[in-house]
Amino acid sequence: MATASLVPHSHCKLCEEPITEGEEYCSEKCKTEYESKEKKSNLKENLFIVVAAIVVIAIGVIFYF
Repeated sequence: MATASLVPHSHCKLCEEPITEGEEYCSEKCKTEYESKEKKSNLKENLFIVVAAIVVIAIGVIFYF
């Protein structure tokens, strides 16, 4: 049984559709949607870090006095 060889390709970062090798997205819609999700994710991570820092500082102040 012969193995089928695949054409070199990548997959879209958002929808995982096969695309031309070296490309990141299959369409502008996927690119825009992926970037939007990344911004929201980064915002959530940054907010978590800020809240955690505030909690640590507050606990430090409470135990100091």
